[in-house]
Order: sequence, then C-alpha cells, then structure tokens
Amino acid sequence: MEKKRDEAISFLHTFGIILVVLGHSFIAYNDTYGEDAPNYLYSWRLFAMPLFMFMSGYLLKYTTRAKNRPLGGMTTGDIGKFIAKKAKRLLIPYIVISSAVFPIKAIMSAYAIHPVEMTLESYIYMLAYPLENAIRFFWFLPTLFVIFVIVAIGAYFLKRLRIKIHPAIILLILLIPHFTPIEFPPIRLLNIGGAINLHLLYFASGYYACQYNLSGYIEKHRNTILALTFVISIILAFIPTSSLNTFVKAYNGIIMSFALAHVYVHHQCKFLNPYFEASFAIYLFSWFPQVTTQQILLSFVPIPWLLDTILAFATGFFIPYFIYRLIIRYKHTQVGRVVALLTGQ
Repeated sequence: MEKKRDEAISFLHTFGIILVVLGHSFIAYNDTYGEDAPNYLYSWRLFAMPLFMFMSGYLLKYTTRAKNRPLGGMTTGDIGKFIAKKAKRLLIPYIVISSAVFPIKAIMSAYAIHPVEMTLESYIYMLAYPLENAIRFFWFLPTLFVIFVIVAIGAYFLKRLRIKIHPAIILLILLIPHFTPIEFPPIRLLNIGGAINLHLLYFASGYYACQYNLSGYIEKHRNTILALTFVISIILAFIPTSSLNTFVKAYNGIIMSFALAHVYVHHQCKFLNPYFEASFAIYLFSWFPQVTTQQILLSFVPIPWLLDTILAFATGFFIPYFIYRLIIRYKHTQVGRVVALLTGQ
C-alpha cells in the first residue's frame, strides 16, 4: 500500500512538471494570436502551480506522520534545522541559478520578453522580489520557502500556547483574500504577500487532504472521479475567467490529477517512472533550452507556432532530464557533490 502511495505521489510531481514545461512552451502561440488566442486550448495551466503547492503541503504531512514527528511537536532546534534544510533545497538553487542567468539575460535583453539591466541594483532587486526575477517562474522557490517558515513557526506557537483551531476555520481564513477585497499585507519581498494571500491556501489544503486521507477516497473511486473532473475541466475552459472560475479550476485540476495518478498506479503503467525523481531538476533547468528555442531561435528562423511549441517542450523537458542524470551519475565525485548542493539535488 505504501509503495502505491509513493508511486502516486511521484507520478503527481512528474505530471505537474509536464504541465509546467508545456505551459511555458506557448510563447510562439501567444505571439501568433495575441489577445485573440483561445484560452481554452491551454487554460489547464491554471492548476499546475496550485498542484505543486498542494503537493508540498501534502508531502509535509505525509513525511512528518511517517517519522512520527508532529509538526507542532518540533523544538526550536528542530525548527532551525527544518528551515535550514528548506533553505538549502529551495533558496540556494534560486540564488545560484538566478545569478548565473542574470548576466546572460542582461546581455541578451534585446531578445528577452522581460529585459534586465546589468547593474548591482537590478541584480539585488531581482533576487529580493521573485516576481521580477531573471527567470520569472522561479518565484515558486522563495514563495514555498516562506510558506514552510510560516507553517513551522505557526504550528510551534499554536502548540506552545495550547491553541487548537479546526482545519475548516484555517481554510476559511485563508479563503478571505480570494473572494473579498480584504487582503493580508501585500509584501513583495520574497513574495511574502503572494505566499499568504494566494498560495498558502493550496498548501494548507494539501496538508489537511493528507491528514484526512483524501487520496484514499479518490483511489476507491478513481475512474468515476477522473471522468467527472475531466468533463468539468472542459466546461470550465469555456467559461470566462473569474476568481471563482480560477479557484474551482485549480481544485478540480488537483482532484483530477490525484485520480489520474491512482489510475496510472492501478494499471501498473511505467512510462513516466524514469522521470519520477527528476521533476525538480527539470523545473530548474528548463529555462535555458526553452529560451534558446523560443526567443533566440525564433528571432532568426521563422517557425510555425505549433512546431516551436513542440520543440520548446521537448528541449525544456529532456535536456534538463539529461542534466539531472549527469548530476546523479557524478554525485559521488567532489565536483558532483558541489553541483548537487548548488542545484538542490
């Protein structure tokens, strides 16, 4: 049973990164159609990052339960180690890879959608404010780190103060910024505001979904839930975008992904198994081949948007996977250990 659950979780990470890379492959499509681009062809992208936030919360509960170490039971020393571990995994690659990309993007700004200036101020700014980073989708890394810090410290104090809050109350509080004009402080530093006002809800949902074994229920009804959520996703794709539509689409996509994971495991499929451990590396390294394919190559060679999208996805997925395999292969060497450390592998 545990093996099946682990395989389903690995599938979800791989499926999620496929959606992310595919979503980043549509630049030529957008350039071709502009504002007339039919959103229904790629509106499924709206649940890719919520899925990753949901899975991060789900895994936090899954691992703490497996180790029999409740989140609120951590000592101050445990919290320090926990935060240091998350910084090593998330912030070191964020700083290292962003720093490596910054001069490249500054030099190639003529071909960039979001150009940057080669100044110290611009460099510090793009690290401090993730939504302005040289790699735009790297906002996820510091945002997730901030959420881990908030959750760990929050659980510690609630436990020490003997305050018990029902999960439903916590989720209702986190829903407030989504459907009312009320927002928690919109702090842009490390995207703290975005973490609290938007992404913490999906993280907390994943945490409690694991606590109440939502995955087990979905597993029992996987075929029905997969069919139902797939139909709903098609209907939602044709409905104009709104806060409610985006919210429902995110959760519907998350539930559909879980159902798909259990179908994959139940039928003993293996075609995605080789990529199970590589999703983080693919996320980190996909920018380089995709920018080369979409923004540099297209500047010199006229390529139909469909061909460029396919090429962008193929290079953005398989080249990072090859890099990951190299890192793992030479991880035992001195250089390999340094590279693995700097890239969170």
